[in-house]
Amino acid sequence: KKREEEKKKREKKKKKKKKLMKKSTKIFTGLFAFTFMFAACDQLAFDFTQELVKEFIVEILSGSNGQGTVSVTEQLNLKDGDLDKHRDKIKSAEVKSVVVRFADYVGKDSAMYSGAFQMPNLLPDIYYMNDLDISDYAKNNKELVIYEKDGTSFPDDANFPGDELIAALNEQLLNPTMDQIDFVYTLSGTEFPVVFKATLAVNFNASVGPN
Repeated sequence: KKREEEKKKREKKKKKKKKLMKKSTKIFTGLFAFTFMFAACDQLAFDFTQELVKEFIVEILSGSNGQGTVSVTEQLNLKDGDLDKHRDKIKSAEVKSVVVRFADYVGKDSAMYSGAFQMPNLLPDIYYMNDLDISDYAKNNKELVIYEKDGTSFPDDANFPGDELIAALNEQLLNPTMDQIDFVYTLSGTEFPVVFKATLAVNFNASVGPN
């Protein structure tokens, strides 16, 4: 009889232990599922802001008939940062601004240069810019604003189809097969030699959707 009672006690303990294990398993499974669902929901959609930049050197060392001209062709890299990381999941992109920055200017003060800007693989049209004192922009950290949403939009050339260029740029930010965008920056003036560093900066917002 005593042995039977001890056997019953052992079986009761085993059943209790099994119940506790089942309960613990359910709690763990629930927590895991909740964590997974929370992480998945967190990745469903989000926005980010990024600036694509390309630095290049401009040199106008000599001229012809008193006029110095230089044309620089460069590439804006699209395989960069969050844009490259989330390219196949981006649902929309909107360019906020396109600016040129100047630095490390060497040359005569108040040297005035007219310019032109083009992104030939997006639009064949050329944007022509008025005379610019590059030394002033470089020494005072001023930005040459080419485009700014709800603000400046290709101000020097009323005939330039700026909306078309920005629309094409927005479209290519969504194109996973587009690795870079070519641009051509041309300057012309009567003062030389002139050397400086320029930076094209394109700032945009993007929205990433679910997989």
